[in-house]
This record gives sequence, structure tokens and C-alpha cells, in this order.
Amino acid sequence: MPPGLGGHTAIGGQPAQFAVTDARLVEVGAMSRTQLPGLTSRPGEAASSGGGVPTRFLASIPGGLALVLLFRGLYLVRFGGDPCWMNLNFLLEAKAVRFGNAVELRMPLSRIVLYLLREAGASTALSLGAIYLVAHSLLAVGIFWLGRAVLRNDPRVRAGLAIVVAGVPMFATDSGYRNIACTLGAALFVAIAALLVSPGRQRLGLRLCAAVVLGAGAASCRP
Repeated sequence: MPPGLGGHTAIGGQPAQFAVTDARLVEVGAMSRTQLPGLTSRPGEAASSGGGVPTRFLASIPGGLALVLLFRGLYLVRFGGDPCWMNLNFLLEAKAVRFGNAVELRMPLSRIVLYLLREAGASTALSLGAIYLVAHSLLAVGIFWLGRAVLRNDPRVRAGLAIVVAGVPMFATDSGYRNIACTLGAALFVAIAALLVSPGRQRLGLRLCAAVVLGAGAASCRP
């Protein structure tokens, strides 16, 4: 008896009369060939539409991070010469520590890092700019990783996310520069979330240990 008419020829582990193949779907008009890739995608994922080279570049984490750093670098070129009042307090406390004066180190992480950079010979603008760029890099990578866990697997979606992450802070009043402790704390909390929502149980213990360390750092950025 021909397959598909009561025979027992198996296709994909099912009897032929119950098997649904791409050719069969096209034959009965249930679906066009352009729709078939979406049917065969894994659950929670849409078929990748590819996109042009710029889209694929921005969809990658290095590409999205490059765009973020470009925008933050432009901000530093324009406004990086002004440490702003809160960062100025951090600098004064670092100076007090340097000369052995008594100081209350609240929110110590950013102050300690700033002190170490100044001790290494970095200028005020370079020290603040370095912390600012590291914080925004960590924040961006954390958001990109979270996006891969909750958004559709489409290069255009990921490229759009990179543009949003890079562009939205440019419309803010200070882009997170007036108080680098807040920016650094937010970045560390986002990094924790990215670690914990990663699918699978691979290296779960290592990820949990890293989350504890990052959490301690984030907690030390705010009182």
C-alpha cells in the first residue's frame, strides 16, 4: 500500500499517514515555502531573517557595545571636563585618604576605585571617564544578555535594542555622569540579573558566586 494511505512507512518516527512534512504542507496549500522556516524554529525563537551587514554587526554583543562606547565617548568629549558636584565629593574624599585625613567612606566602591586610579597617576577626567565607560559597558552587556533571554531571536530586534541602549541616555540630563556611583551600581545589578536568567544549569555554582560578588559591589555603591 502506498505510504500515506494506510501504510506503515515511518517518517520522523511517526506513521506516514500522520507525518507532516514541509512538502506536504506546501502541497495542500496550508503554508507557503517562505513560512516554513518559522514553523521549524525552536520554541521561543523565530527564524533569523539575517539582515544586512550593519544590522548583523549591531545585533552582536561586540557591535552593540561598540555603538554604546561611541556615544558615551562623545558625551565625555563634550562634558567630561566637568566632574559635577557629586563626583567632586568623591575626589575630595580620595584626596583626604591620600593625605591621611579622617573621612567617612560611604558608598565605598566608586571612591576606592577612583582613589586607586588617581594613585596610579591618572588625571581627574581620565579617572572619572574610565569608571563611567566601564559602568556603561557592564550595563550595556547586561541588557544585551537579558535581551537574548527574553526577546525574539531576530537580528533586527537585537540591533534595535543596541540602538536604544546607546541612544536613550543621550537624551537624559546627565547620561549618568554626575554621580558615577549610581551608574556603577545600576550596571552591577543588571549584570546580576543577566547572570541569573541565563538558560540552563551550566556552571550554575560559578554564576551564583559571581552574582554574590557583584551584589556586594552593587550594594556598596549606594547607602
